[in-house]
Amino acid sequence: MEAHSHTRSRDSFLHVADSMGVSRPVAVKALDNIVSGKVAALVVSGPQASGKDTIGPAVMVALGYPDHIRVGISDSLKQEVTDALELLTSLTDMDSAWEQVASLLGVTDAHARHLVGILWGETRDPLADLTGWSRTTGIRRALQYLGNEAREDDPTRYVRLAVPRILDSMAQGVSLYMGDGRFPREAAPCSALGMYLVRLFVDSEVKAARLLARDGVIADPSTLHHEGEYALDGWNGVDLKINNSYASSKEVVGVISGAFAAHRARLALDLK
Repeated sequence: MEAHSHTRSRDSFLHVADSMGVSRPVAVKALDNIVSGKVAALVVSGPQASGKDTIGPAVMVALGYPDHIRVGISDSLKQEVTDALELLTSLTDMDSAWEQVASLLGVTDAHARHLVGILWGETRDPLADLTGWSRTTGIRRALQYLGNEAREDDPTRYVRLAVPRILDSMAQGVSLYMGDGRFPREAAPCSALGMYLVRLFVDSEVKAARLLARDGVIADPSTLHHEGEYALDGWNGVDLKINNSYASSKEVVGVISGAFAAHRARLALDLK
């Protein structure tokens, strides 16, 4: 385990909110709810099969926020892939499909061709009923490609879409956890908004076994070694780093919950 103390400020909170197009009244209400402890906001990031969606909700319950919601920076990205899947399922000509994908997603022709190449085979089985939330190798490759390479000219697109939803939820008194935020460009704004950033690690052999048990397939090396899997590993903005390979979920939740309590006390002073 490795813990760090990062100072947040009211000014940085409001600056991020302003830059992401959130109205000042909504931002101030969200900020006040955090300071008072009415809401809690947690980010649990990590590579595939590190236990993000097991640990995150359990921590929120342990902290006394059972009615929390899950919000993901990748939600809009997954919806875009879902839209592309629905379009491709309706088409029969792969050679011309890229033009419609380019128009649908607002990406270049070259990126659209690449995405069609990834997704076309996924859409040939009408009974598969795949979405951007499915855990096939092809869907994961498409998410990684669309979220990074295809959006290289707009790298903050998905965090800009997520922050208004995050602050609106907190302004309404709804606590939340996030199971992604894979890059510093995504994690840094979340940190400024008072979210507690936990980074989970998992040993390679444990990861492989979990992926096989969960998804029924051997993990694809190209997705395992994508930049998004490790971009936060050396970033110094993470509040808590913890190995989730062998400890029980109860132990990991206990460690995170204790560290979060100290973070919440600091926030009450830093954001006041």
